[in-house]
Amino acid sequence: MTVQSHFPTKPEAIRELQRRVAMVHAEIVTQQLLDLSAPKEQKLKLLNAVKDIIDSPVHVGAVG
Repeated sequence: MTVQSHFPTKPEAIRELQRRVAMVHAEIVTQQLLDLSAPKEQKLKLLNAVKDIIDSPVHVGAVG
């Protein structure tokens, strides 16, 4: 089987693809947090820890 992938080449299209991937990723993380059998407070702590990692200077603007 041969699979061909076509990726955007224009900067605007690349940014849009990045935005869409980020939205899907955020939805998956949110759903996984909701599915945990942990107390609400523990879920909130985990969510805040994830946000802290994302907002860290090392992660901001990272691709891949």
